[in-house]
Amino acid sequence: MKKMRVTAVAVAAAMILANISMVSGDEIENLKNQQAATQSDLSAVNDSIDSLETQKNEVLGQIDSTDAQLIMTLASIDSLNSQISDKNAEIEQTTAELQAAEEDKAVQYEAMKKRIQYIYETGGNAGWATFLLEEQDITELLNQAEYTQKMYDYDRQCLEEYAATVKQVSDLQDQQEQEQAELVSMKNEQEQQEQELQNILVELHATSDNYDELLADAQSKADTYRQLIDEQNQQIQALEAQRAAEAAAAAAAAQAQAAVQLARRCGFTNISLDLMYGLPNQTQVQFLDSVTQCLTLNPQHLSCYGLKLEPATPMGRENPVLPDDDAQADTYLAMCRLLRRNGFEHYEISNFAKPGFRSRHNFKYWDLSDYL
Repeated sequence: MKKMRVTAVAVAAAMILANISMVSGDEIENLKNQQAATQSDLSAVNDSIDSLETQKNEVLGQIDSTDAQLIMTLASIDSLNSQISDKNAEIEQTTAELQAAEEDKAVQYEAMKKRIQYIYETGGNAGWATFLLEEQDITELLNQAEYTQKMYDYDRQCLEEYAATVKQVSDLQDQQEQEQAELVSMKNEQEQQEQELQNILVELHATSDNYDELLADAQSKADTYRQLIDEQNQQIQALEAQRAAEAAAAAAAAQAQAAVQLARRCGFTNISLDLMYGLPNQTQVQFLDSVTQCLTLNPQHLSCYGLKLEPATPMGRENPVLPDDDAQADTYLAMCRLLRRNGFEHYEISNFAKPGFRSRHNFKYWDLSDYL
């Protein structure tokens, strides 16, 4: 009975799990604080996005308003161009009327000159004729002179009317030219306003494009923060799950240690412990620490196996990340050196024993003996 081998696979597994990474509460709390800071940064970026979108919308509103002003300005320029064209036609018509009045005036003036010349010429002869003519001839001559005077007065009146007409047409032409100058000035102002509006539009579009770039950068930052928050969530969940597993493993390890101590008290002197390396997230230092803890229990035999996942097993379906082959080989060699230094014989690939405590059960597999 005292030579019975007590196998404690649970002891080894519990010890290994208990020493994988020992997550501290501070580590989780720090990660949560980092996540809160990231969340605050994300909120600030979201506020910045809202502000940028508001400012961009204001700029777009200014663009729409400026576009409307530009359309009105262009319509006003078109109207002024039409008015200027109409005024040019009026001025051409007035100029033609003025030329015609000047020509009529010149014709009338020449006719009047001829009649005045005739009056003077005939008037002089008529004066000399009064000494030769009888009374009735003088009366007729006087009537003719009166008629001539009336004709002179009529010619002068016509000349004055032509002069007044010419002045009126000339004044109208001056007024039309002044109106044309005012229209041209208004057109120039409108064209200047059009250029200013075009410049404003260029600046507003450049500002809008700048807001697009700022928004794209802010959206990129927000996406990065969201991704970081998701990653931090996953890390927190993983650490909390690992911490829970460590707590359970620590309890199991304590139970396993108690079981070994109980076996000692019951008189067992040949105790074997099983260990496993190559576990997910396990480092060489962690595994060697588990081996060291097992050595403190003073076992007579140790079996140390590398983990091999089968696809159909629960852990295999989870497809965890395992240490690569080189890392496992290094861990295996370091374990061999540690156990040899502590007096264990390496008599099989995965088995180590104190002198005289090699497993007879294991040898049956090698020499094909019956094991039942």
